[in-house]
Amino acid sequence: MAGGDARVSFVDTTGWLGPGDLTDSVHPDDRGHRVMADRLTPVIAARIGS
Repeated sequence: MAGGDARVSFVDTTGWLGPGDLTDSVHPDDRGHRVMADRLTPVIAARIGS
């Protein structure tokens, strides 16, 4: 990325949460947070080499 921090990555989370994962159609509920954590954990692990 030109002029940016090479340690910063973009993770496209489009479609990760559905209507049943949100409290008010915007903010995740407890289940939504778990869904995000379960999907994001392997992405982070792959990026940091764990």
